[in-house]
Amino acid sequence: SGGPFTQSVIVNVGRRDGVRDGAPARDGLGLVGRVVGVGRRTSRVLLLTDPSSRTPVYVHLEDERRRAILSGDDTAAPLLRYVEGGGAVPQDARVTTSGEGGVFPRGLMIGQVAEGGDGAARVALAADYRNLEIVRIYRTTGHAADTPDGGLILRAIEAETDPAAEFGDTLDLDALARDDAAAGPAALEPPAAE
Repeated sequence: SGGPFTQSVIVNVGRRDGVRDGAPARDGLGLVGRVVGVGRRTSRVLLLTDPSSRTPVYVHLEDERRRAILSGDDTAAPLLRYVEGGGAVPQDARVTTSGEGGVFPRGLMIGQVAEGGDGAARVALAADYRNLEIVRIYRTTGHAADTPDGGLILRAIEAETDPAAEFGDTLDLDALARDDAAAGPAALEPPAAE
């Protein structure tokens, strides 16, 4: 509504809480999407199901993991495309973020491979989109070299979502930028302590 994305939600945290563009968002079970617009007090999260969403992933098999791209297509189970090595991908294989391309940290749970009615490989998402009320927006607090497995250290901010929110009514980035400029740096609040 009022923007380029058909599958997104508004959350009630923004720049003042330390949210940055590209930050991962997940519910208690799996990855939901990433932040694509940040205002002072609100942000927009692009869901994995949006046609604009492309996520580098690993498909975990018994003795290997294959690279692939998770591609949103306005359905509840996004497509699994460009699977490394080709061939069939077994159903129920676990799918996680690969960390490639710097889009997401490595190892965030996404879901499991499932065959769609069209015969294409799809992913049944672990996140519960039907009851999406609270999400965690992650902030990185270190570099990849800071952890033994090369992953990023993440801290979470809990945020409430409003799937029905109008982009123009809730997150007018031009108006927020004018408000921030008028308020000046002194009005910006530091990120909440955890």
